[in-house]
Amino acid sequence: MKTNAIVRIILFSLAILILLGILLGVLCFRMLRFDNLVTIRENYIPEPTAGQVNQQEFSQDIKKIEIEWVAGDIMIDAREGLNTISVFESMSNDVTEPLFCTTSGDTLKIQFSEASLKFPSFGINYNFSKDLHIVVPATWHYDELSIDAAASNVTINGLTINDMDFEGASGQLGFYGCNVFNLDIDTASGDVEFDGTLENLDFDAASASFYGTIHNCPTQLQMDSLSGKLNLSLPSDCGFTLNRDSLSGSFSSDFEIMIQGDARVHGDGSCKIALSGLSGDVNINKYQTESETDCNDPNCSDASHNHSQSKTHHQEQNHH
Repeated sequence: MKTNAIVRIILFSLAILILLGILLGVLCFRMLRFDNLVTIRENYIPEPTAGQVNQQEFSQDIKKIEIEWVAGDIMIDAREGLNTISVFESMSNDVTEPLFCTTSGDTLKIQFSEASLKFPSFGINYNFSKDLHIVVPATWHYDELSIDAAASNVTINGLTINDMDFEGASGQLGFYGCNVFNLDIDTASGDVEFDGTLENLDFDAASASFYGTIHNCPTQLQMDSLSGKLNLSLPSDCGFTLNRDSLSGSFSSDFEIMIQGDARVHGDGSCKIALSGLSGDVNINKYQTESETDCNDPNCSDASHNHSQSKTHHQEQNHH
């Protein structure tokens, strides 16, 4: 009896070790595949590709979109003259499984493929990369937009969003002409570029930078990155308070800065900016509207010119 029990224990132990080995091998395979999938390209904006298939139409009554994507570019565009939401995907000849869409109330959920829901392929004998393109009416406003992408470059053009959540492993994220109230980003490595209006930012990253041209004065911007730059352009009349906790990195600004304890303050200090990480430079400069023109002529009386430009540039180097 004891011999049979020992044999069973040994067999179970071997089975567990084999399963663990297979699991680790699959995970390593997926990581290697993902490393080779996406090449980060500076200022890259994907264009809709040819050969798009599986077009689907949805009512503009949809107010929430949830996207789960493995790899491939994601583009979301707002366009004039539309009254439906269109979803396209572009697949290579090696990909046989189309995306999977479901609706529940005012929520549209888009997933990489139906096969991935039924049985996890773990990336074996499967071409990961497919491009997703979503076109929405220009007058349409999101309540919520969430994107969970393993390896994707994401571009969002001209959208108004109350709550935007993004989780990704790698790939760039770009917002152009967008109005976002709450923006929550969690990424391992993938820079973010933002151009539009923004109220609240929560940015967590291992190694990524945030480049923002913000046309309003935000309420709160929070960034936690081990190594990444924070580069902001804010309106000239925007007051801010910067609190920074990092071991190294420079600070520069063309705003007039006052030091108050550990904080750097401009104007009324209303926009709260908090930065933490091991290293990373911080640049906060003035964003000028199209109606503003820098003018250093003391005799100029043109009201459309900007006569309040700071004559000094504040720069600090912070090394501990």
